This record gives sequence, structure tokens and C-alpha cells, in this order.
Amino acid sequence: MGRDAKSVALAKKKVEYVADVLKAEPGLTVKTVGTKIHEKFGSRLYYQKLREAFVAAGGKIARRGRPRKHDKNRSGLRTQRRHVGRRRKAGRRGTDRSVAKAARRLKAMDVYLVVIKTDDKPLVRSMATKDETAAFVAQQLAVGTPLTEIGCYVRQPLAVEFEV
Repeated sequence: MGRDAKSVALAKKKVEYVADVLKAEPGLTVKTVGTKIHEKFGSRLYYQKLREAFVAAGGKIARRGRPRKHDKNRSGLRTQRRHVGRRRKAGRRGTDRSVAKAARRLKAMDVYLVVIKTDDKPLVRSMATKDETAAFVAQQLAVGTPLTEIGCYVRQPLAVEFEV
């Protein structure tokens, strides 16, 4: 659906009127200029077009809210804040605190576990990486431990959901 010549001409008149209004009163805002266009022509100008005409005529668009911090070295570009990793309080309830404590302990534990079956009691070793685990198993095989006596396990989340 195309626009007819009449509406295009009216839009051009509105854009010219923006420049005239700002020459007469340079301190106006975009909203005020839009209101004046509506009062004079009986219809509004598309906001993006109004904003372009406003800036082209020398109007300043104010930023609302808190002033943004600028870095001197970045030529006016907004600097990104660095989020400081801080440990939050686990919660008010005792169960929330105990769950958070258990989660922290699980996160601190090693991921890989090797169990070697012996006559008196099993030998259990935990490792942080897969390479360490493979090296330990290779060392045990070189010593003469049978492969059927070695068990390797990886810590992973349970597929079962439960409430604490």
C-alpha cells in the first residue's frame, strides 16, 4: 500500500514546520514540537520522522533517568560495569541454608572417582580432571592391577527430582 502525493507533501510541510518552530523557540522538547504540529495540522508526524527533523534542525534530545557514566578514553561510549562476584546470603530458612551449603560442598568436590577393589578394603581416589584419572588407571594397569578390579565414576546430576 503506497502513500499518495498529498500525504507525502503534508509530511514535508510538517518537517519544515519543525525547523521553523525550533528557530523561534530553540529550547523546546520533541514532545512539545509534536504537540504543536498536531495543533496546526490536525494530525501527527510519525515519531521517527519527527525525531530526525528535530535533530536536523538543531534540537537536543535529553536522556531521561540517571546520567550515564562515561570513560574518558572511550570518546563518549558507555562503559560496561564489571560485576563483582560476591557470595549472597543463602536465605532465611534453615532448609535454604543447608541446601546452599550442600551445593557449595558438592561444587568443591572432585568430579572423577576411581575405586580399586582389594582383599581387605577398597582403595578410593578422587581426581579433578579426566586426564588425571586416565593417567592413574594406566599406572595401576602397569603395576599389574586387573582391569576387572578398577571402577571409574563421574559425578553428574541425578535424573530424579526430589525436595529437601
